[in-house]
Amino acid sequence: ATVPVKAGVPLRLTFTRLVDEGCGTEVVFPRLKIERELPLGEPVTVTFTPESPGEIAFSCGMDMLRGKVVVR
Repeated sequence: ATVPVKAGVPLRLTFTRLVDEGCGTEVVFPRLKIERELPLGEPVTVTFTPESPGEIAFSCGMDMLRGKVVVR
């Protein structure tokens, strides 16, 4: 997934794990040092304010499922 956002605007991303199999049990934003467990069927919101243009990668704990926030 690619999520386009504007720099300086607070961002709330909500993740909901829908399957009990695989490595999607957590979401990790390495650059921001954010790690959140994703309980099955429960929404988990990650909130931060991207300050400067660029890309902020996120993935599952095993780095197999990936996405990025593209800050403009």
